[in-house]
Amino acid sequence: MREPIEPDPGNAGVGKGGKEFLSLLPQGKQAFCFMKIRLNGQDYNIEEELSVEELLRRLSILPERVAVEVNLQVIRKADFKCFKIKDGDVVEIVNFVGGG
Repeated sequence: MREPIEPDPGNAGVGKGGKEFLSLLPQGKQAFCFMKIRLNGQDYNIEEELSVEELLRRLSILPERVAVEVNLQVIRKADFKCFKIKDGDVVEIVNFVGGG
């Protein structure tokens, strides 16, 4: 069974025009120019292109326990390090859950 990973609502920030965005900026870092991505249905601000591996690290997610899709394309685990998330990308991270 697959279960989507929910973004952390405690990490909320405000984007341009008063629209709510979650930020994946490192603690205490400010950026003047943001890229916006959609992650599991939530809008996020990021300051630069991130690899899938870097995105998972910022979210404190173990890569071996998830599947990642970017713009409807499944990303192979072997490509997590080199595949870059870009402005406007739609990212889905799915956590695998065992059970019976």
